[in-house]
Amino acid sequence: MSKTKIAIFPKIKSLSAAIVLLLLFGCPQNLAPNNYPVKRVSDGDTLVASDSAGKDIKVRFACIDAPELKQPLGEESRNYLRSIINKGNNKVKLQPITTDRYGRTVAQLWNGNGLIQSQMAIAGMAYGYEQYKKDCPNWPAIESTQAQAQEAKIGVWKLQDGGQRPWDYRKSNR
Repeated sequence: MSKTKIAIFPKIKSLSAAIVLLLLFGCPQNLAPNNYPVKRVSDGDTLVASDSAGKDIKVRFACIDAPELKQPLGEESRNYLRSIINKGNNKVKLQPITTDRYGRTVAQLWNGNGLIQSQMAIAGMAYGYEQYKKDCPNWPAIESTQAQAQEAKIGVWKLQDGGQRPWDYRKSNR
């Protein structure tokens, strides 16, 4: 092996290590899929978790949209999510999908009882967010659990026509 190849090898090794570190820690889409402690629940589809360094990660749930706090069942939706989080020992597993325009990590979330978005949908505490279903790897689960809540007329589905959807509420209150 020539002296030039030997001198370059350590530089390539260092550069490769730096790239791996950036991929692992450089952006929220690459969070490790372990348990993240939940610091607080903002509403029925947003929470703040902590990474291993104690840094806050604001997480917007993929696949669902929960009633806004000022809407009918908005506070109930938030409180139901809090109970789901509590049952999971205040920890969640994240599968980041993207980052939204507000800098939040959009993710699917799990606890010991399964996909949290499905748990919210089956209780009628959130709507499947069809506008973003292409970004939802578990869309069939959301669709199925929402259908069960609709059929049972629970949560938002007990309201006339399922109530005003959160995305329509936000548009009308800008």
